[in-house]
Amino acid sequence: MRVKNKRYWLMGLLALLLCVFLGVVYVQSTKALPEGIPYEGETHQLPAESISFLYDLTYQAHGETQYEQHMFKAVFEAIDEAEEFIVLDFFLYNDYYDADQQYPQLSSNLTKKLIDKKKKNPSIDITLITDEINTSYNSHKNWQFEELKEHGIDVLLTNVDPLRDSNPLYSAIWRMFFQWLGQKGTGIFPNAMADGAPKMTARSYLKMLNIKANHRKRLPQTTQYLFYPVIHMMPARTIPILDFKLTVPLFKTYWSRNRQQRTLQEAKNCPNIKEEKLQQGTIPFSW
Repeated sequence: MRVKNKRYWLMGLLALLLCVFLGVVYVQSTKALPEGIPYEGETHQLPAESISFLYDLTYQAHGETQYEQHMFKAVFEAIDEAEEFIVLDFFLYNDYYDADQQYPQLSSNLTKKLIDKKKKNPSIDITLITDEINTSYNSHKNWQFEELKEHGIDVLLTNVDPLRDSNPLYSAIWRMFFQWLGQKGTGIFPNAMADGAPKMTARSYLKMLNIKANHRKRLPQTTQYLFYPVIHMMPARTIPILDFKLTVPLFKTYWSRNRQQRTLQEAKNCPNIKEEKLQQGTIPFSW
């Protein structure tokens, strides 16, 4: 009799967990999106001459590795032109790579560029929006982020938890049992990104398996918009990297959208830009 009761209790518990699991899967797959997502902006007809094709190449010539980099030249020029604000929205921002490989230090050079800009113009407001992958999902600090913050530059890690789950069957398990544990701690497992990266905690790996990230790579200004279709912020890889530069005043559309999406960022209000300046497009601004 006791064995049968235990079996009923066990079956009841499993049925309850299954109901909760399916409920979490449904809710997190169909819940309402945060305000401003999705967003449908105005349709813009662009003249062909306003679109420029940029590229970075890494290749072997005469037994040596050659680098042709045009994209970050455009990024640095945009930073130089900015006078009041700089906002960058980049997915990968770190210097992690395997120990036996050497690449141009793109993120380190960008960090130095931003700090130098802040030193030359202390009143300029600089904000970097990025993803938790650069801290291996809170397993460690990112030294570049710390350097930026020490010099008065804001670094915002996107909180993607309010978004619908992209891997719902796994994410439901993570939400039920593991999210409450956090991720911070002393890492003991090799980092999946590179052997030169700091070690990760098991809880960070569990969060990573949700497969959710702020994958944006862009830098708009009032008069131009740089769009990066592929990853580029880690040390350069031996693949061609493409970019498109649109010389059109789309700043108002993208800035208005970003203000709405700040609900996904850490607590900090967007700089308040007056409507008449948005209309005129007179604010030198990088995004």
